[in-house]
Amino acid sequence: MQWFEYRSRKVLKLRYKAAIFGLFVFSILIFGKSILTLMAARLDVADAETPCEVMVVQGGPSLAEYVVMQAIKVYEKGLARHIIFVLHAYDLKPTIFGVSHYERFVATALDSLGIPRQDYSIMLVRLSDPYTYNTAKALADSLTDIKSLLVFSDNFHIRRSYLVYKKIFNAKGVEVRAWSMPIYLRADNWWRYANGWRRVVDEYIKLTFYRIKGYI
Repeated sequence: MQWFEYRSRKVLKLRYKAAIFGLFVFSILIFGKSILTLMAARLDVADAETPCEVMVVQGGPSLAEYVVMQAIKVYEKGLARHIIFVLHAYDLKPTIFGVSHYERFVATALDSLGIPRQDYSIMLVRLSDPYTYNTAKALADSLTDIKSLLVFSDNFHIRRSYLVYKKIFNAKGVEVRAWSMPIYLRADNWWRYANGWRRVVDEYIKLTFYRIKGYI
């Protein structure tokens, strides 16, 4: 009798798990696209509608042409009077693909696009991980005479950047707004690309880490 009751409970438990798993698969099939779209959409932030004094464009050791051109479009809309291009330089003397003094190369390229020299600057920042947080801190120590700042990044990275800058700069009385540039990965297609999964999953991990550490 005890053996029969044990087997009955075991069968019911297996059926219960199978039913839950089936419901999960069914939900993914029916609502999967909506859920995946929402996951990526939650990483974006509404674009600013009013001008800021300074726009911050975060690069890595180098700046992609597409990023620069998209930032210039925002500048030409009149949403920022000055652009700061941030380069991460471990030794503050970066050499990119054999180009010494890379910052001079960037400046020459910007000058050729007709951007007045007084309307942009290039900042070399020596920093370590977490890069976004440390970049914001470095800029907060340098930008002491502004009242508004526009954070510029792609539509998957913008929420974390915006929240970090907002927390650091709001404490200094600076209003922070955001602008996300479009890329080939969007909320409605990111799951079709391996890079999309890397970006979205990575951002949620970093958002969780930043939240735990109190950076946002």
